[in-house]
Amino acid sequence: MTSKKEQERRDRNDYNHPQISDSHEKEDLLLKSYMLQDKIAMLKLETHTMKNQKEKKYLEDIDITKEKVDLQKKIKVIKETPTKTIFQYGGQLDILTSENTMLHCKLQNEKDSKERLETEILSDNSRLFTAIHDHEQSQASERELGLAFHSHRVRNKWFCFLEKMNFVMPNLEENNSILSWQLSKAEGKFSSWKLS
Repeated sequence: MTSKKEQERRDRNDYNHPQISDSHEKEDLLLKSYMLQDKIAMLKLETHTMKNQKEKKYLEDIDITKEKVDLQKKIKVIKETPTKTIFQYGGQLDILTSENTMLHCKLQNEKDSKERLETEILSDNSRLFTAIHDHEQSQASERELGLAFHSHRVRNKWFCFLEKMNFVMPNLEENNSILSWQLSKAEGKFSSWKLS
């Protein structure tokens, strides 16, 4: 029964569509075949092009990712470098600040010592002046009274005093020179650190 229905359907189609000649139909089929082959070739070419573009984009993405990773590493190193440098210089700055404070204290001690020495020199000069004055008065008194013994004793004191002064003065001058040199050296260091 199915074959009978199919036959009737074919007959109806043949009745509605007159049969086309075989050669014309073959040409149409060949033309369609060529067109389809061209279309297939174009689709293959497009597919191949798209595949190449995707591969190229994939490779570009990989290169970009590598560059990003390299840049991130460089940025990390750049960020860490100032931190390390700041930490290193901070430590050095702390050491220099401590040294500066210590030298400042030492300089102040030297200044105080120099002032004490200057005061001692002034005091010694005052005592020397007083001693000279006393000696002159003593000589005048001695002359007036004619006391040779007293004069001898005063003269001995005077010579002892002169010997003491001759001994003390070079030491004071040497100490003064050393302290002045140390003071100028410390002030130079202090100035160079201050400028740094």
